[in-house]
Amino acid sequence: MNNSYKREEYKPEIDGIRAFAVLAVILNHTSNKILPNGFLGVDIFFVISGFVLTLSLEGKQNKNFIKFFTNFFQRRIRRLFPALLFFCLISALLITFVNPSPQVSHITGITGLLGFSNLYLLKQSTDYFATETILNPFTHTWSLDVEEQFYLLFPFFIWFSGFATQKKLGKKNLLNLMLFFSSISLVIYIFLNFKYPISSYFLMPARFWEMGIGCILYLIYQKKNPFLIKIFSTPPFFSLFLILFVMLIPDTNITFNTISVVILTTILIGSIKKDTQFYKFFSKGFLNHLGLLSYSLYLWHWLVLSISAWTIGISWWTVPFQYLLIYFLSYLSFRFIEKPFRNNFLIINNSNVFLYAFTSLVSTVTFISLLSTTFKDYIFLGNKKLKQNYSEKVLWSYDKCSTSSRSNKLPNFTDLNQCWFKENDLDSKNLFKRNIFFYGSSYNQHLMSIPSEILTYSKNLKFNSYAATGCVATKYLNYASGGNEFCKQVFIRYLNFFLEFSNEGDKLVIANSYNAFIDNESLLKNYLKELEDLHINLDRNKRELIVVSPIPVINPNPKICSNWYARYNQDCEKKEIMNKKRNKSLKSINQKLIGLRNKKIQFINLFTTLEKKLKYDKYKENIYELYYNKSHLSKSGAQLFTEKFKTIFLNLKI
Repeated sequence: MNNSYKREEYKPEIDGIRAFAVLAVILNHTSNKILPNGFLGVDIFFVISGFVLTLSLEGKQNKNFIKFFTNFFQRRIRRLFPALLFFCLISALLITFVNPSPQVSHITGITGLLGFSNLYLLKQSTDYFATETILNPFTHTWSLDVEEQFYLLFPFFIWFSGFATQKKLGKKNLLNLMLFFSSISLVIYIFLNFKYPISSYFLMPARFWEMGIGCILYLIYQKKNPFLIKIFSTPPFFSLFLILFVMLIPDTNITFNTISVVILTTILIGSIKKDTQFYKFFSKGFLNHLGLLSYSLYLWHWLVLSISAWTIGISWWTVPFQYLLIYFLSYLSFRFIEKPFRNNFLIINNSNVFLYAFTSLVSTVTFISLLSTTFKDYIFLGNKKLKQNYSEKVLWSYDKCSTSSRSNKLPNFTDLNQCWFKENDLDSKNLFKRNIFFYGSSYNQHLMSIPSEILTYSKNLKFNSYAATGCVATKYLNYASGGNEFCKQVFIRYLNFFLEFSNEGDKLVIANSYNAFIDNESLLKNYLKELEDLHINLDRNKRELIVVSPIPVINPNPKICSNWYARYNQDCEKKEIMNKKRNKSLKSINQKLIGLRNKKIQFINLFTTLEKKLKYDKYKENIYELYYNKSHLSKSGAQLFTEKFKTIFLNLKI
């Protein structure tokens, strides 16, 4: 076996593999129907990163840990930070033009710059594979931050193993350390993939093994082991074919696919020999050129696709132009930002690198923060009605009155007592008021503009509301695979609060998501029985129960389709405005809920009214303004039902 990797810092064939990886990612992000598992190109990048890092550090004289550590990060900053900084500036500005609520995107961008967007996205329970993910132009920075977190650890492994100081056992120590910690990381990855899939995707400890394998590959490649010689004699074309095959298979096990691609990438890198046709193909020409641009391509492709999703859409006729724009932006980024800084053309004195980086970071974070807090409403180019068009923020505080805003802490009576709608001084003196208590998930939250509007002309009602995000109002049912004990405890507390602070004639309104009951008739039957028992208990105490129906789900995203710049977006096609499959299930559930009226339970049917409106008025210009997103009503959409709610609250005849 040749010893060609020794002291050779640039491997042109690696850029060819980078090109393959970034093209796979771009194709997958364009449409997962093209390359269903193309996102595994990120895992190829992880392996390459570990390999190239180790390669770049071998043979360098390092006698001082501080100097070694600072030199390591100076190179990382010059290599990655300038292009990322410029990308975040442009992306933050562009998304503010088209997104009526860009704060989540802005925070993702800021955390991406600071090195922990993966943790922020995990906290947001972001589903990386959901179609909505593309709307955040910074989502893909999670992988860059996973690498950055790996970079924080890697210098310690290099130094304390003796590899950095070229000690006799340095390579062996580093190899043993990497084998040990990579094995632990792999176990963590497999465990989390089965128990907490989102965590396995975003957390660095679950990804360490991929970069660790890249390091291990470099360390073992030079060993003249018969087994390794046989493994690395595998034709590289065969390894590449298998990687492509795994990427093409839809709906398969992500754990198996990830491990397979990582192993195959390791074999591919180790099996490429100089002066072969495969080597020449990957180390020269346009493929190698794309490999050099791969970092910039990875950054800018997501922004182009994200802004396209907000505007003209992504379709067969737009893709050629979008790909040309991706290449153009990536080339400019590489040519005028990435390359000059990497090659030290713009920063001559290395001691200034950290100062420049810190100053630029603070300036950029400040700029994005100002966009998010001060300027977003002024520079948004779309439908101004989308601004502040959800729930209620003046008379009622979602920040105080939801589980998600309280970091999923159980509320006590003091917390729940802060969830009354505000009254003016004159109204508060009226002692003869009926109390209305709202409880539910985000489907309760989206109705809060109704009590707000009622309070403008009805002074004898008082409202309290609490939103248990993602929960069903149940004390007994187990409807979630991971358990829903927390949700049950929240409902029990709110129910006790209602019984403690309500008077005779007061009402409890329950507004749930019913997704848990789709294709689960036995669970729905048990829930209807629980609602009936709750009604009997409340009626015995001279209180009333009101149940609110689900609402139809729509296909287009109203945040996009309400804007003039999305007129030709194919995802805004009104012909298929309703999600037929989902609504068929919800309609069936709604019919069973209507049966609660036979049990003397008051039921407010939003579903049928909205279904008719979407069917007969779908070509009206403002139809999208009824919805905040695909499955929740906007403020104006909820207020269509104000009279219906007021009639029931005041016990008026319909």
